[in-house]
Amino acid sequence: MRRSVEIELNPVYMAEARRRYGDLDARISEIIGWVLFRVAIAQGRAELRAVFDELAGDEREFRALVGCEVLGLGSARPDIRDWLCEYVMAHGPGVGARYQVACAYSRLGSEARRLNRPEDAARLTRKGLEAVADLPPQAVTAILYHNLGVALEVAGDVGGAIEAFEDAADIDGSMGREEEAARSRQFVETLRQRIE
Repeated sequence: MRRSVEIELNPVYMAEARRRYGDLDARISEIIGWVLFRVAIAQGRAELRAVFDELAGDEREFRALVGCEVLGLGSARPDIRDWLCEYVMAHGPGVGARYQVACAYSRLGSEARRLNRPEDAARLTRKGLEAVADLPPQAVTAILYHNLGVALEVAGDVGGAIEAFEDAADIDGSMGREEEAARSRQFVETLRQRIE
């Protein structure tokens, strides 16, 4: 069965969810309507908390993360998506869920940057980095550092931007993602020339 909505899940979380649910596409298809009718129209945090508190732990986490991605397809309800990530993190998520939260915050930060809100972009991106701070770096970690660099540069924090781009380049380089590492290194060089 093909999903009618294609969402992007982090590979680590996808593997965990497949072990738990089997046919992940069918499972996601089952809850898309629930997300649209129970989550997308929620009026606030109290209403959302009531909706999610009635679910069991693994189901609560899965629906929160899938809901975040479904809403993210249209860049809808960043307030709810931020809350969903906070809710998942407050309930002791597994490794895969934490990487998925980092991906969601990466997208939220990018959306804030596109809306010319660099301070919000930096704040959301940092929340993504906090979600995976003690985990081995993955591509999402490097992407978050790169996005943080862009947000800090726009906000006028050139020193912070350089540091973030260097972190992104180091992680990408260690993972063999040379093209991405080179891009971040180029940002570092450009910013250093600007402040000299």
